Amino acid sequence: MGASIGTGIAGFTSVDQILKEFYLGPIINQLNNEILAVELFQKAQVDWQGKRAVIPVKVSRNSGVSFLAEGAALPTAGAQGYADLLVTARFVYGRFSVTGPLIEAAKTSAGAFVTAIDGEMTGLVEDVKNAANKGMFDGNNIIGYVWQKQNAATFQYAGATTTSVGSAFTLGAAATTAQLIRLDTYAAVGAATQVNAVTESSITFNAPIDTTAVPAGVPLAVQLGAASTIKYGVAGAWDREPVGLMANLSNQTHFGVDRTDATGSPILQATAFVVDPTTDVYSTLTLRSMQKVLDDINLQSGKKPDLVLCNDLMKVEYTALLQGVGAANLIVPTDKNSDGYAGFERVFYNGIEIKASRHCPKGLFFFLSSKLSWKLAVLGEGGFMDDDGSILFRVVNTDAYEGTYRWYYNLVCVEPNANGVLCAISF
Repeated sequence: MGASIGTGIAGFTSVDQILKEFYLGPIINQLNNEILAVELFQKAQVDWQGKRAVIPVKVSRNSGVSFLAEGAALPTAGAQGYADLLVTARFVYGRFSVTGPLIEAAKTSAGAFVTAIDGEMTGLVEDVKNAANKGMFDGNNIIGYVWQKQNAATFQYAGATTTSVGSAFTLGAAATTAQLIRLDTYAAVGAATQVNAVTESSITFNAPIDTTAVPAGVPLAVQLGAASTIKYGVAGAWDREPVGLMANLSNQTHFGVDRTDATGSPILQATAFVVDPTTDVYSTLTLRSMQKVLDDINLQSGKKPDLVLCNDLMKVEYTALLQGVGAANLIVPTDKNSDGYAGFERVFYNGIEIKASRHCPKGLFFFLSSKLSWKLAVLGEGGFMDDDGSILFRVVNTDAYEGTYRWYYNLVCVEPNANGVLCAISF
């Protein structure tokens, strides 16, 4: 008899090396690419050229108006008051790099689900817009809000917990400082103090800050100091970011214009309230508190916001109010009485739609006049660098190529007093 070539029963294990792997495409993206804020503000885009854009705003009336007795001296002539918002662009970049062999191996659908170039370019655009969407909220030097009236080091907090590119804050160093700004007068409270820790609902400073003199119901903004290394580990690096929604509404200086009560133009201040001024702690959302924000905005600006913006998890706090037969909170349609429906695709308050973005901090509702008072000032449209006609550039002394996506812009609120924020909403 001849010798046996193989023994046993063939199975997956024994022939693993010769079996092909069958990939079920397309590639399933596990990342959340919602960019509501970017899309929202792009609708109000304005283009400009030069080193900066100047937006003139009216900040005071003519003071030469008086009711007088017959024959009395006429009032002293006055004039309208104006200020210039000085807007400079901020620059966001994204880069990708691929090797020559990878381009060859994955340049057709036979070799990969997507070509190496298309996959990297498409993914990079998503990543840049993701960072821009987060920066639309916490970009620049206001990272969040506190509201407790106490002399303590730890405060309840709603705001950013990571930088605009998603990396952790650089905390615990002496240069990592923040200043509390009360949002009724925009005056500083206490001294700039080192930040030791930030969580989703609290912020801890290295020393107590006394906020007891701030009136009940008034929140305070957490404003980074000029020497802060809280972002990117570089002194003042927050200034490289476009001005986010919170900085537009709560920074002491608005594009070069002082808006403090003491020395500036308070007409440029936004409305800011705490849900329950009797406690000044995280509290259940109420319709009364929402209406209070709207009423104050109308008193200050004569305008009504067209959008309420919040985190996705905050919409449930509002829908929880839409119940109760006697509360008259909810209009129930009668044309579908044979079916049962639960949940809401869209929710409104006082005719204003409430929309959600994952990058909006929890614990806050922003009331925005998005169609009238916000401008996305664009110096250069977002796109890949191709000034010489080519998107790909050779990497020196390497069989590889790279490309760069760039976008030059800033976000500016031209009517801060037509906008507001409601703080300390429990979730």
